[in-house]
Amino acid sequence: MAGLALAGPTGAVLAAAGDVRALLTRTELDRAGALRSAGDRDDFLAAHALVRL
Repeated sequence: MAGLALAGPTGAVLAAAGDVRALLTRTELDRAGALRSAGDRDDFLAAHALVRL
């Protein structure tokens, strides 16, 4: 079984993925919202979007 890994800078992932919030669960969105730093939120959203993609 072959695997596929996706990676990239946070900004590039968010730009390419479109509306990443549509990919995430309510729990993930709540966790992202609890993060204080905008950078941390973006990193979280991008990482979890990559898992879905």
